[in-house]
Amino acid sequence: MILSLRADAQSWWESCDATILPYARMDAPEEYRGRNGLTELFQRFTGQPDWDDPQLLMRAYDAHVAAVRDSISPDRLVEWQPGDGWQPLCQALAVSVPDEPFPHLNQRSEWS
Repeated sequence: MILSLRADAQSWWESCDATILPYARMDAPEEYRGRNGLTELFQRFTGQPDWDDPQLLMRAYDAHVAAVRDSISPDRLVEWQPGDGWQPLCQALAVSVPDEPFPHLNQRSEWS
């Protein structure tokens, strides 16, 4: 299993706040709300209907990371951060590192 991480909950929240949270916060007509699934996702993630609070979201991130670490055997868990590239993934899969650069998609600058 791959656990995609950020350096800490604060940097995770900052990334979310600059990318997907603005879409989750959009004031859509009632018949459209929830169709993108983001509101429900954050409600499930935090366990709260009023999920849009930085501290609540960061606590939920930390709890998620802890739950994954507690439920997956360390020999089956790859903790990976953006910037780690191919090496940890290829090592876990016992395959060679590709000769091509690791793709850098979904950058924060692309969300503006």
